[in-house]
Amino acid sequence: MYTFTAVDNPAACETLTARAQTPFATSAWLQYLYEFRGATPCVIQIAAGDDYVGYFPGSILKIGPLKMFGSPLMGLRTPYMGFNLERDADLPVLVDEL
Repeated sequence: MYTFTAVDNPAACETLTARAQTPFATSAWLQYLYEFRGATPCVIQIAAGDDYVGYFPGSILKIGPLKMFGSPLMGLRTPYMGFNLERDADLPVLVDEL
């Protein structure tokens, strides 16, 4: 039902995050987390068929041999990130498919 694509192009990330519903889901905040906390930005674009549904911003932090993805990660002083959806989406299905 949903497809998920990691977006690693900075220009595409900027375009997606310009629609952010919270300042903690913008490319500027993701860049801050990278520069000051060492968390690598990760933006996942969500689509249903050919229709854009939204995106899921987060960060990847390496601690020892482990890589952890979070939206947000504990300790990064980000109260909320989560999904940024353009239209109604079946959130339980979307989370299960992610």
